[in-house]
Amino acid sequence: MPTESDPVDRVQVIEGSADLEAAFAARYQAWTIGQLDDRWNELYALCREQSAALLEARFDRGETELLCGTWSDPLGGFAMQSSAAEGPANASRGFIDGDQVTYEVAVLPFDEYPAYYALERERDWVERRWALLRARRDIAQLAR
Repeated sequence: MPTESDPVDRVQVIEGSADLEAAFAARYQAWTIGQLDDRWNELYALCREQSAALLEARFDRGETELLCGTWSDPLGGFAMQSSAAEGPANASRGFIDGDQVTYEVAVLPFDEYPAYYALERERDWVERRWALLRARRDIAQLAR
């Protein structure tokens, strides 16, 4: 099992992805564009709430990494990502002392938060389905 400092294998996140995709397809098969839009908004809010609470808990437990830099290189060469498509969810808090910039970073490792990342996958799947149905509708309207 990887530790927080080890790179997490993306395969762990998508393990069982065919099962998730099939479950989402079955669940949302008959949903309309409007229903999918409403569901996406619910899932988006839920993901934001859950990630904020999970990240705050990691900050509270001290499960963070300190990154130091300067004004010219504020992250000390570290590039943070903001979604599962790019990397694990994370949040940072910055502290400035003269030219020194320090960031305390909390990360939600993929292997430790499978339920959260499954929720993100559902949100993303609903968004793709919504876009597909809209495109089909728009093409049908243009063909008339």
